[in-house]
Amino acid sequence: MDKDMYDFMAVDKQATPRVDRGIALHKMIRLITMGLGGEGYLNFMGNEFGHPEWIDFPRTDQHLPDG
Repeated sequence: MDKDMYDFMAVDKQATPRVDRGIALHKMIRLITMGLGGEGYLNFMGNEFGHPEWIDFPRTDQHLPDG
């Protein structure tokens, strides 16, 4: 897809066959990943892209404002 991704993926522009193939490939990869990975997909996404040392959910001792 290379530069076509930046030039031809706008709503007001006609997509090229290269962009259509790239989107279709991305959808197939997501389908395979979710089909084979199950619930591990979400864990992978959190670990791979967030690199958290821990997940800190809001607690009462943090004195966060309600919202």
